[in-house]
Amino acid sequence: GVVIGLSGGIDSGITAVVAVDALGADRVHCVMMPSPYTSEDSLEDALELAERLKVRFDSANIAPAMTAFDEMLTEVFNEPASGVTAENIQSRARGTMLMAISNATGAMLVTTGNKSEMSVGYATIYGDMNGGYSVIKDVYKIDVFALCHWRNEHTPDDVMGPAGAVIPERMISKPPSAELRPDQKDEDSL
Repeated sequence: GVVIGLSGGIDSGITAVVAVDALGADRVHCVMMPSPYTSEDSLEDALELAERLKVRFDSANIAPAMTAFDEMLTEVFNEPASGVTAENIQSRARGTMLMAISNATGAMLVTTGNKSEMSVGYATIYGDMNGGYSVIKDVYKIDVFALCHWRNEHTPDDVMGPAGAVIPERMISKPPSAELRPDQKDEDSL
């Protein structure tokens, strides 16, 4: 089986759908790991997708890990993490949690980054790059949108996933955001 960090965004959404289509819902474990910057929309969208796919869905708040890193960094720098350091700590906390689940269950961690993000370095080493396989590693972001629309309108033959519109429309239509700081939109830094 596989474990996937399900953020409520389009990349993790299509990754979860492909996993269920290929392996079946009983072999896919999705984990939402909210931070203080995670929107209600993302929480709702991740849960809705998991329910539509009928996969195991857990939530683990990463705020305690963020606090622990702030305390440790304050000992070194006399101040908590800020800027890109604080943003990357969130990604790495999620990556560590997902790897722990993978180690504990034997399920392979699947990454969710697309080719556009990887091409411009919009990914975190030891964070969202963790995993044994990346389903959309060769798919540009624009094509991720197209794949989501296509999958909602078509059910390929012989897939193990459900028919119909499996990806919530809001997950596709909302502006992409890593949600690592207040009101962040990916286009601001890309």
